[in-house]
Amino acid sequence: MARLTPILIILAFTGLSIACWSYLENGYRQQAQSRMEAEAGSVGTLIKLDLESGIPALKRMVSRWETNGGLKEREFIRDAENYVRDIPGLQAIEWADPDFVIRWVAPLQGNEAAVGLNVKFEKRRREALENARLSEFPTLSQPINLVQGGKGIISYLPVYTQSGFDGMIIAVYRTDKWLSNLLEKHWEGAGRLGISVHMNDTTIYEDPLYAAAKPDEGPHTRTTEVYGQTFSISVVPSSGLATGPYPYLSYQVAGALFLVGLLIAFAAYRMYPLKRQNLELRRENTLLLRQSRENYRAENMARTANEAKTKFLTGMSHEIRTPLNSVLGILQLVEKENLPADVAQKLASARKSGFYLLNLINQVLEFTKIENKTVEQLDEDFTVSNLVRDVHATFSAQAKRKGINFDYRFIGPEDERLHGDYNHIQQILFNLVSNAVKFTEMGTVSILARIHQIAEDRYRLLFEIVDTGPGIPETDLEAIFEDFCKSDAGINDGGGSGLGLSISEELARMLGGTITVESTVGTGSVFKFSVEVRTASERQHVDTESPVANNPIPPKSILVAEDNNTNQMIIREMLKMDGHSVVVVNDGMAAVEKIQENPAGYDLVFMDIQMPVMDGVEATKAIRSIVPAASDLPILALTANVYPSQIDQYAAAGMQDTLTKPIVQNELRAVLNTYLGASTKKRQDADTGTEGQLGDVIDLSVLGNLLDMMNNRAGRALIHSIRRNLQKDAARLRSEDLPTSEIVMISHDIAGLAANTGMKRLAAHAKNVEIEIEETQTPQALVAPLILELELALFELSKALPSLFTDEGEQKTG
Repeated sequence: MARLTPILIILAFTGLSIACWSYLENGYRQQAQSRMEAEAGSVGTLIKLDLESGIPALKRMVSRWETNGGLKEREFIRDAENYVRDIPGLQAIEWADPDFVIRWVAPLQGNEAAVGLNVKFEKRRREALENARLSEFPTLSQPINLVQGGKGIISYLPVYTQSGFDGMIIAVYRTDKWLSNLLEKHWEGAGRLGISVHMNDTTIYEDPLYAAAKPDEGPHTRTTEVYGQTFSISVVPSSGLATGPYPYLSYQVAGALFLVGLLIAFAAYRMYPLKRQNLELRRENTLLLRQSRENYRAENMARTANEAKTKFLTGMSHEIRTPLNSVLGILQLVEKENLPADVAQKLASARKSGFYLLNLINQVLEFTKIENKTVEQLDEDFTVSNLVRDVHATFSAQAKRKGINFDYRFIGPEDERLHGDYNHIQQILFNLVSNAVKFTEMGTVSILARIHQIAEDRYRLLFEIVDTGPGIPETDLEAIFEDFCKSDAGINDGGGSGLGLSISEELARMLGGTITVESTVGTGSVFKFSVEVRTASERQHVDTESPVANNPIPPKSILVAEDNNTNQMIIREMLKMDGHSVVVVNDGMAAVEKIQENPAGYDLVFMDIQMPVMDGVEATKAIRSIVPAASDLPILALTANVYPSQIDQYAAAGMQDTLTKPIVQNELRAVLNTYLGASTKKRQDADTGTEGQLGDVIDLSVLGNLLDMMNNRAGRALIHSIRRNLQKDAARLRSEDLPTSEIVMISHDIAGLAANTGMKRLAAHAKNVEIEIEETQTPQALVAPLILELELALFELSKALPSLFTDEGEQKTG
């Protein structure tokens, strides 16, 4: 099976590449088709509205005629000329006597040939005249050849007086001028899309783009009915619109994924022989324990092989991460563009797949760290509810695609803030749930989290992952926790590295916890993971998800030393998105020369490690001889080599931190905020006076941080939305006979909105109402203070607006 793994990886990535290419191509094609149909429909609406908007004016002329028993020629000409001038597209307005002979025309210039014309001379005109006279309603003619020249359509409005039929008021549209003027003024696709308009199989308008276009598919046509006549509008895309804004993106993504597959297959091919060699050396070491000399030799051989494996994995990690960095970076850049929702969803799927590949690489490296006993523990604050919900959200889409039920529940205080090694606890749950969802084809996967307090400051967490999968034979229950081993179901599935459970058991042991399994073939399995954690103190709590951490800082001057062209492009574009000035060089020597030329010209340096001419470590030492103080010029490593010993080497050379490839936009912003950001302090300085007045009604630092992430228009829209929602909730709470369930729902909404926007007192009042309303006999005793608190918050928010926005309408930001 090990020999087939590289082939299976290549086949899997080939399929993934083809699928990505197909998704993107279909997305562009569907986008173009939907857009063309929408454009054709909008033109049809324009034509209908334009014709219908002119009829009321003509009806006013008819009404005047009928009221006065007729009009003098001078009055008719004056009114008609005004209407022709006010209604774009009209060629002329005419009056024909009861015998259908045109007597008056306005304007006369250019329409002289119509005077004295008997409009019944042509069949199409005759039919429209008779329909209008008999129906006594406005009628639109079919396309005709105008005596003034060109094609046109005519609107007939019959005139009746007390003596009976008194003639026709006729509106003449010359279709080429009318439609050209209408589309140029009101259609956004004019000049970019080809269009043709037909009436009853007769072309009345066609622009040059339509005549010259040669689309892959036929034109996209919509029809519209106006006064009994059918207009057919056909639209074709230009070549640029047909291929989409990124014509080669599908091929680039497919090629990049296939390349990553080849690299991972090569790594797998080289890794399995090393693993077998290591196992053989262990067996020899056991046999030679009795002989000290041979034992010493065997230990040296095992140590050498293990070091070779570590070096190989380190090198391969860098080689695999380099193209993977390109794939994930480009996907992040593309996702910033205004793409259609379906294309954006497919790009998001490709990005998630890329990060899944990165997780596989990290699993192999985690396995090596465990073997070398170099795993680092990092305790932090967390809640079980967020932990389980995050894991559930990761696999819910996969479970939905397979049609299996996937749920979770808690026993105990799931929102209690705890302190422990969150990342490794999450990694263990991730591996256990991943296996459950992957091997369950029908039925249910559920997560049960039990939270038991075992001491004043300690809790025991017990997670049970239950599935209705194929089950595991009793003979395999111990083997599944061994390195690179799988059960029969895992072998048949063909996915994974066989390291997940091995890593999970080692991590659980490192955390002082345990993993056990109970399984019945044909029924399913239950994996139980138990671990102890401490209670978090207020002093320990740090909000790692503060929006300020990911806010772009004010523009800075940044030097980037990176030899890979794709990586250069990715970090340059990510930094430029936030307005930074970026200088990129190809090696460490060039970076040193830039600092020598202008030691104070840069705010921060990103330094790749493996570069030609001079590597990043030596370049950092040289720069520190020019600018010794890290506070004057922070230098951050930009690398995929992140073993603890390597990070220590970077720090010893004079670097302050490490940004791991692949580069993630939020991580990039967070590290820039750490070393260059000052927005929080400046925001606090700007708000000092107002906070003293508001007290604890509104925390302007919370609201200010939200506004920092938005432009002026979005910020004002947010404030407007907050005020509108609170006013609406206050009005609802004042309603008489409001059900208790309705009060609970409104209080819950207020508590969430107020907490997220810094209104701490209002949030506390609303939460108290939500909790106590069920137990009180007088709900209004709780609701009345909440309404008063709502009104106070609205008043103080209005007072705070000048401190949030400057007179020029811009937000006050740090």
